Amino acid sequence: MSSRLIETLRTPKIGPFAVFDFTTAFVGMYYLWPKVLGISRRQALWATVPAGIAVHALLGIDTPLNRMVLGPGHTYAKLAAGAVTYKALTTR
Repeated sequence: MSSRLIETLRTPKIGPFAVFDFTTAFVGMYYLWPKVLGISRRQALWATVPAGIAVHALLGIDTPLNRMVLGPGHTYAKLAAGAVTYKALTTR
């Protein structure tokens, strides 16, 4: 895919977040991770955001959500990420 197409797809946003990025992440987790990791689809969906934060942090990719969760301030983003991580770990 050309970078122009990707930039066009990433244009619709909710706040600083590209709708395309979240959609592809959730679709990928729904269809691929239950087969790869042997976890339920429900657990895979709950793990989408925490996994995305972890992978982007490990690869050094700067994203708006990582800046909110791993940077200073944004207490509610940190609490939400913690709650979703807890739910991903406790859901079966």
